[in-house]
Amino acid sequence: SNFCEYITNRKPDIIGHFDLITKFDEPEGLFLNNEKYKALAEKYLLEALKADCFFEVNTGAISRGYRTSPYPSIDLLHTLKKNGGKLVLNSDSHSANTLDCFFKESKKMLKDIGFEYTYTLYNNEFIKDYL
Repeated sequence: SNFCEYITNRKPDIIGHFDLITKFDEPEGLFLNNEKYKALAEKYLLEALKADCFFEVNTGAISRGYRTSPYPSIDLLHTLKKNGGKLVLNSDSHSANTLDCFFKESKKMLKDIGFEYTYTLYNNEFIKDYL
């Protein structure tokens, strides 16, 4: 796909909004409950992982009332864990009031999946932020 070619050629620091298409998917789950979509998303996630970039866990849709969980979806987060994915946690906030929206819950979810840490940009380098 062009998306994965862009990632492997450009190697961005962070891959954000990986499954943004699911932003408005709750509660119906047209994508999140669709096996064809899930297989396709996992295929491209595995391809994107080859670029060794950080993947954003985004809670912005939660603060805006669109979702109850961050994206990427929990299934993709399991795939990231299983395949050595590196994560950054981001609220995609446009307001100081939501800067850490759902971080506590997201960190618990990531820890339950098996992640020990996410990464945080500090003094121009990514450091481990233990969960």
